[in-house]
Amino acid sequence: MQLPRLLIALTLSLALAAPVALANGANQRTFGWELFARPAPRIAAELRTTVPGEQDLPGIGWAHVYIPKSYRPDKPMPLALLLHGSGDRGTTMIDEFADLAELHGVILVAPDSQRYSWDIMVKGAELRNTTRIPSWGNDVDRIDKALARAFALYNVDAKNVSLIGFSDGAGYGLSLGANNGKLFSAVMAFAPGLLTRIDGQARNRIFLAHGDNDRTLPMEPTRDIFAPALEQLGYDVTLELFDGRHIMPHDVRAEAFSWWLHPHS
Repeated sequence: MQLPRLLIALTLSLALAAPVALANGANQRTFGWELFARPAPRIAAELRTTVPGEQDLPGIGWAHVYIPKSYRPDKPMPLALLLHGSGDRGTTMIDEFADLAELHGVILVAPDSQRYSWDIMVKGAELRNTTRIPSWGNDVDRIDKALARAFALYNVDAKNVSLIGFSDGAGYGLSLGANNGKLFSAVMAFAPGLLTRIDGQARNRIFLAHGDNDRTLPMEPTRDIFAPALEQLGYDVTLELFDGRHIMPHDVRAEAFSWWLHPHS
């Protein structure tokens, strides 16, 4: 979807704006973006036998998981949360990243948004002629529930949890992941179109990738607004501009995985 220019133009000011107190779902959230799920040390005997491959996340029909063949309940494994683009579902993202998950030994968790896109993105599309900042919605709680379920079922390395988003999922995930730096060690945003207010105190690593001929969400805000704003706020930002349109080239996806899992190589 094409985001309203308002949200792009006000990105830097939103990043530094005063917080708004919100309540969302069963948990009381001060800002609306807080994720409470956390991996915990697990004993292999506590964990269920897991079938490798792509499947629905057990107990949650609107979320999907990919378990690599190398998964062992007695060894913590990295996990990536995948957020899809407008009109897609989590399985689309798993299809894009399953080969890299298999190669590197990574669990993938991919929830579906409640509507055709993520809550802020939907609200933003409906606010084209106003200056009101969209608030976080029910998708935060859905993501939290999917992560909590995955952390309960699988042995996850708490130091290697990342967020990966594309298009609408990149803009939403960039904002969600930057604010939840205590959970996500790294955020990878492919063709983002939005960066909302940053209230979180923790700082993580961020990989921004965008095609220089993107006609759906232009590259310039990523290069000229998002990256500088995040760097100004103290994030470790890597910017990768590539020759292409609104896509995630395989070589850039592979580069992002290596950047995440092998930061000192």
